[in-house]
Amino acid sequence: MGCSASAPENVSGHTGLNMAAKPQPEPGSAAMAKAPSERTSEVVPETPLTQKVMTRTSSGTLVLPETELEVQAIVTANRAVRIVGALHSSSPLSVSSGVILSTKLLNGVVSIDKERQLVTCEAGCTVGFLVATLLKEGLALSQWGTTDRQTIVGALMTGSHGGSAMHHCTSSMVRGCRIVLADGSLREVAEGDPLLNWMFPSIGMLGIVTQVTLAVEARFWLHARCRVVSAADFMTDLDEIVRSSEYTRFVLYPASEEFTVWTADRIAEPEPSQAGATVLSDYMPYESLEDETAIALLMHKKLKLMRDSSSSSSAKLRQLERKLMEESIQRIANRLSSYVGSYHHVLLMSRNKERPHADMELMVRLEHAPGVIGEVLKAAAEHDVPYYNVECCVVRADNYPLSQFNINEGVDSSGQAAMDDCFFCMDFQAFNNDAYEYFKRMEERLRKFDYRVHWAKGVAVTDGAHIRAQFPVETWQALRKLWEELDPSKKFDNPHLMPGRYCIHSASLFSELGVYW
Repeated sequence: MGCSASAPENVSGHTGLNMAAKPQPEPGSAAMAKAPSERTSEVVPETPLTQKVMTRTSSGTLVLPETELEVQAIVTANRAVRIVGALHSSSPLSVSSGVILSTKLLNGVVSIDKERQLVTCEAGCTVGFLVATLLKEGLALSQWGTTDRQTIVGALMTGSHGGSAMHHCTSSMVRGCRIVLADGSLREVAEGDPLLNWMFPSIGMLGIVTQVTLAVEARFWLHARCRVVSAADFMTDLDEIVRSSEYTRFVLYPASEEFTVWTADRIAEPEPSQAGATVLSDYMPYESLEDETAIALLMHKKLKLMRDSSSSSSAKLRQLERKLMEESIQRIANRLSSYVGSYHHVLLMSRNKERPHADMELMVRLEHAPGVIGEVLKAAAEHDVPYYNVECCVVRADNYPLSQFNINEGVDSSGQAAMDDCFFCMDFQAFNNDAYEYFKRMEERLRKFDYRVHWAKGVAVTDGAHIRAQFPVETWQALRKLWEELDPSKKFDNPHLMPGRYCIHSASLFSELGVYW
């Protein structure tokens, strides 16, 4: 089925594309590395990308600029603009009543400075393309999440993170950026500029980032291990487990009350016959095809039985799920027990790739993790967890004003403070039909632990008042002042980002904070 898009309300009567000539490379400069792409028309009504975006808005025109000048022209010509990257997030952050600006064709690596270990890329450059480009130069990202399909800027703008008690969220890698402001002007934001700390994450509210500069390091190799730990032992030894390695990830399987504990540490370049370890030449998926098949069958049976409220069905479900999960968990742990490889093959694992789902990620201070885990296990015992796992990790605290991992030490910090505090993250997942009610119930269970939300994951039922209370009043006051300065006409606002529905930093958030200013 095709998508129809109404023309956006704009100043000059068009989307703004082709209003300026493309900038030419400077004399003597190397051409940018570009991801494979093809320039398409200004409005694209019949592509999967368009269909996915348009299902989230009643109106809007998708435009695909290829240069920074074209982004400026689009912003200048329109009264409502939102930006879309790879659509990895499950929240409607890109919804707009006007123009939806895709970064798909702004996908290049602009420059690499090996001596200073810096890389600059365009907003639509994906993690996978950047990693591949850096590898050719012997360089690497120090951390990332578990997918390489995200755009770099999209991930940064939503507060994405890896899993490590030693690393802050990905915002800590940013050393500068270029932003198109609401009036169409271009602003260079260098390290030391207070605006830089506000930009990541800011979900496109303050301006459109066209380029970002990241700190990188020399390529490195990792030795990863995986083992099964009971939930009881995990909670008892939590602090030791989360700080045991540079990189850590955990998956809770409520039915069997067990965790898989995955750790990875740096090693010298592996030998082809690394003793006792599998040597990778490609990505290592977290689940094998056998695991995926078994879990898909389990989920089909589980959801069917959950709709039957009889006690016999409940007992049958519990027994079935425990047996199948114990078998799958052991297979996963055995296959991932010890392997070595280049950092990207180890860190960028794919999970749940064959099972479309919605997710809601909540994070709490590390000391609250045992209580949160206990509540999840209690919910599972009451047959109130319609999915088979909960993905978990830890992230080192920071001082970026809008970061989910901010420890509220003031809004003017550089964000690079040496803090030992950590946040424990839990990514709750469910199939779309079950997600809303399940997430709502889980938020109610966990409210007492002062959770925060991932700005791009399942905030459809989040209570705005609760989220506001997790940050100092001074933060919201400073944000409103900055927002009104940079976008007085609210060009980059999103009417769907509302407290109680899609709560983040929109106008409706501030309207409920009237007492604060």
